[in-house]
Amino acid sequence: MRDHLRLIAVLLPLMLIARYALFEDADEFSRFYGALRKYLLPVLFANIALIAVILFVAARKRVDRKRHSQIANFCFWGSSAILAATLAYAFAAVKLSAAP
Repeated sequence: MRDHLRLIAVLLPLMLIARYALFEDADEFSRFYGALRKYLLPVLFANIALIAVILFVAARKRVDRKRHSQIANFCFWGSSAILAATLAYAFAAVKLSAAP
């Protein structure tokens, strides 16, 4: 429960900053939200599936506990980088489509 509250405490100010500082109007923000649904959701589902497969294979192969933490750390940083790149792409797509 604390993790969910912490996530909300981080995401809510970021969304407010994005709405009022990064985007000029509500229409541009709604286009960004649409771009997130279009680009981010498939990447998110693919990341979740890939991480699940990697962790399942690591558990089935009886990899030692030290390697489990390294695999989990690699999955966390790899998926974070991919999701950040997708978020940046959605932001750029919205900003460049609105440019005259």
